[in-house]
Amino acid sequence: MTLFAQSGIAAKSRRPINRCRMFLQALTVADIATGNGRAIRRDAWSGIQDLHLNLRRYNWTRQERPSAADWRAWRDALSATLVDGPTPQGDVDPPLKTRLGNWTSQASTLWRWYLHRSGSWLYEWMGATWRLWEPASRRSTRGLRKRWLPITGRARAPQRSDLRRTTVMHRGHDRGIWTTGSCQEVINAEASEPTDLVSRMSNGDPRRTWATQCCVIDDNGTGFAAALRAGTAIAVSDGSFKDQHGTAASILQDIDGRGRLIVLNEVPGCAEDQNPYRSELSGLYGIVCTIEQTCAEHDVTQGAVTIGCDGQEALYRAVISDQLADSTYCDFDLISAIQSKIRSLPVTVTGHWVEGHQDDLLNRTLDVWAQLNVWCDALAKRHWARTAPLSGDIQWEIEGELPTLWLGARKICSKVNSSCTTGARVGGPAPIGSRNDVSLKKAYLSSTGQWWRVPQRVWGASPKSSGRLST
Repeated sequence: MTLFAQSGIAAKSRRPINRCRMFLQALTVADIATGNGRAIRRDAWSGIQDLHLNLRRYNWTRQERPSAADWRAWRDALSATLVDGPTPQGDVDPPLKTRLGNWTSQASTLWRWYLHRSGSWLYEWMGATWRLWEPASRRSTRGLRKRWLPITGRARAPQRSDLRRTTVMHRGHDRGIWTTGSCQEVINAEASEPTDLVSRMSNGDPRRTWATQCCVIDDNGTGFAAALRAGTAIAVSDGSFKDQHGTAASILQDIDGRGRLIVLNEVPGCAEDQNPYRSELSGLYGIVCTIEQTCAEHDVTQGAVTIGCDGQEALYRAVISDQLADSTYCDFDLISAIQSKIRSLPVTVTGHWVEGHQDDLLNRTLDVWAQLNVWCDALAKRHWARTAPLSGDIQWEIEGELPTLWLGARKICSKVNSSCTTGARVGGPAPIGSRNDVSLKKAYLSSTGQWWRVPQRVWGASPKSSGRLST
């Protein structure tokens, strides 16, 4: 709207233009431009709402579809300020007077569509996982537009350097989508430092950001930071597990409900590692990472928080117990990571068990802990329904965990003794740059980047072996 105001369009005449902009949910020229930055997308020009919007940091006010007169004013304004030359007719994207430059990496976690530099694959970022699309036809096509169809199944996450940002459009009832060109992304050194809590939780070490990058934050965490300092902060999490896929949801706030943060994540590890217990731990890890980033963002140096969970064993092992996790534990990777995070926090952490599913009981008044538990349960199930059908790379490593032991390409995360015995027979591809040597009863210790011969007692020759790592 600033551009329209600077061009001399009267305030009264800008109202219909703004209704169109709100309907399209556009803040900048890039929101209505083609992926290569050369033209305005035809659907934005014609007033067709984008069904494949990028992930948004803002909640838009509902805007009814503007009238035909409003859309004429919208196109007139675009012609007067942005479009180069006479308005093209037909299915042609109106060219921009000034071509947009390369994309910057700022807010890259909110961008949804990426084209592989080879042009062979289209990647859709869903906020926690990747979805892969393939060309509807392998024949070369003239022009920038290309039709794509979704692929079912799992796909490895792409290398950032291989991706080029793109925009897409949808036509009628076609289940496919069309790309409108692409442009490379440049790393903005000034934007590399986190500018707010969302960027802290979304960017950084991928061993941590998997747990927090799908989040809802309204006040940059100011209210929750105040609750931490006052010692009135609480946090509740719950997990969901079904069909070898796990998710978790966490809510952090003041005891009176102010400063609420919501965090969702998918449980790390392969399908065989998933279980309800691990989903509970994944929610707890999301909590401690969110507390860590809130303290860093708002310079919290002291305070207290109480963490609640309906999983008694998970809460005791990871939060309450003073006994450090070792490789004999189930899901010791997540437990050790949670304990490591708690030890590094500048605030005091206590645990609180919450009875689960209290909403199933009749004539029961629910306190704040029970209400948050019910809410987390619903959010985790909803996140499961959203992410279970999608393809995505497996998140293996977790920031703060014990040194990781690998058999082939699989990380051992529970009871090293029994896991090594089973894994020795299964085998699998070795880590990148290493060799498949499972048959020789060797394992890969990621903390050193070397191959280690697994001791006989760890390999499971004796049923009385302790199972602890030994090098």
